[in-house]
Amino acid sequence: MVMVVNSGRWCLGFLGNDGFPDQLKLWLQIHCDEELRIHMLSQWLISHHVRGVAWRSPQGSWLD
Repeated sequence: MVMVVNSGRWCLGFLGNDGFPDQLKLWLQIHCDEELRIHMLSQWLISHHVRGVAWRSPQGSWLD
């Protein structure tokens, strides 16, 4: 499982997805613009047809 956490405000987990690239994890850690990170992550998920994704934030949660 890969987990991306930003200042405790949102959390994204990938269950059993070994294809999540290290360079994307590193990119998410380096860049501080939360909206840009979410956009880039969303584009990656869509383009790779990722399933087994859970999202939790103060605005709500999502599971695919």
